[in-house]
Amino acid sequence: MTNARATQPMMAPEGSGAIGGGEAVRQEWDLADLYVSDAAWEAAFADLETRIDALPRHRGTLGQGAGTVLAAFREISEATKLAYRVYMYASLKRDEDQRVPEAQTRFGRSQAMFAGFGESVSWINPELLTLGADVVERYIAEEAGLAPFAFQLRDAVRMAPHTLDAASEELLAGASLALGQPQQIYALYANASIPWPTVTLSDGTQLKVDQSGYTRGRQLTNRDDRKLVFDTFWGAWKQYENGMGATLNAAVQGAVFNARARK
Repeated sequence: MTNARATQPMMAPEGSGAIGGGEAVRQEWDLADLYVSDAAWEAAFADLETRIDALPRHRGTLGQGAGTVLAAFREISEATKLAYRVYMYASLKRDEDQRVPEAQTRFGRSQAMFAGFGESVSWINPELLTLGADVVERYIAEEAGLAPFAFQLRDAVRMAPHTLDAASEELLAGASLALGQPQQIYALYANASIPWPTVTLSDGTQLKVDQSGYTRGRQLTNRDDRKLVFDTFWGAWKQYENGMGATLNAAVQGAVFNARARK
């Protein structure tokens, strides 16, 4: 869907993380494959909100026949494809620089959009289960258009022991945004808040020991260099151990909550 576009080749600046000398090619996301501008993204986001708001009108119709199931699933599928497109643009735009407030806001709106999307379709599996496995199989046999959705339909039946009633599913879907915040906090620490240090390697080159620099540094052939990178990276993280400990605890508690809710 997207690709990386090589811009003007340039020598790696000091502290850029280049290893072994030579030229480094700057890589940038070519987000025009998704949306040509932020304004185009805003228009797509508004369209998506309208589509999501319309989805609950299918509630209570699945028992009317295979055709109504197909209509609902096709509309949800189209909205889902648009939702992922909208989300990916916001996510990749934020990843260019997570310190940019506008990009953070756009990404946050995308996360909230997915939570709302989950709420708007949370009734589907409970309603399918009221039909029963035999009816679902009959629908699939009767309507050839349901073939692309057969796995999803059968999976909904398979997950019956872990599916709650419609009201409870809607509640859990609405809670997904809050339960996902520990990951967001970690990403902000890792990619925006921590001032990552730069080290000088045994061959005289410099390496910024951030997330990508750590990955590269751990592959160096010189053991002393690898140790330097390891100690520097985790030494930087240690300064934030209390906050990250609380973040990890929140993630674990969220997972426990979900597990208990679904038994």
